[in-house]
Amino acid sequence: MIKIADVFESGKGKKKVKFFHLGLYDLLREKLGFRYTKINKRGYYLKDNDGIYKVVDFHELKDSIVNFIKKDFDTINFNIPINYIDFMNEFYRQMPIKNGNFAREYLCENFVLSDENKHLILLEIDVKYLHNFSKSEMMKFLNDQGFIETTDKVGSFVKDCPLYYKKISSGKYLIFQMPFYKINASQSYFDFFCISAKSEKEFLLRKYDNPEVIKYGFNLKSDFNLYENIIRK
Repeated sequence: MIKIADVFESGKGKKKVKFFHLGLYDLLREKLGFRYTKINKRGYYLKDNDGIYKVVDFHELKDSIVNFIKKDFDTINFNIPINYIDFMNEFYRQMPIKNGNFAREYLCENFVLSDENKHLILLEIDVKYLHNFSKSEMMKFLNDQGFIETTDKVGSFVKDCPLYYKKISSGKYLIFQMPFYKINASQSYFDFFCISAKSEKEFLLRKYDNPEVIKYGFNLKSDFNLYENIIRK
């Protein structure tokens, strides 16, 4: 059992608690699954969640210690007995878990975050990284599915912005279009449309005022079945 504190008689029946910082942070690291790392020069506290580390606020470290003490207080060995209320009063008075260099250095010691786990974290904390990854995945999908890249020359969608089209049957075309490309070329937002046209030439040169909307803000992860269902028809 990790030793987190000793108890001392202070006179007049009162007891004092001396917390062991190494023991508390060892408990956080080894039993409760907390770590600390830097990603792109910024530090983050992490918590193991079924083998995957996720970013957490510092208060979760304190909350986890409190929950552990509350749940397992009867199993904690003290040199002198102390009741739960007195012990927790001392804990809150002293606040031995602090957001400082000691915690960070101890929790990052001998810890290397895997590239895959780092990728998952960046998707959560870095909007630019998320957009770049989402766009890359979407472009790979369009390429693998045989979509042809062109530019909206007539303004059926957003004039002079990229669009990607694919003929799926006689006179029927699917289109993915980037409506905010002029504002931000790296944005990953795609709208999904369908257009009926007699020929590819007509599709490219004719202005369509009301193309059939399949999905605004198409999300490859959540909306792929929508695309598959249309292809299978």
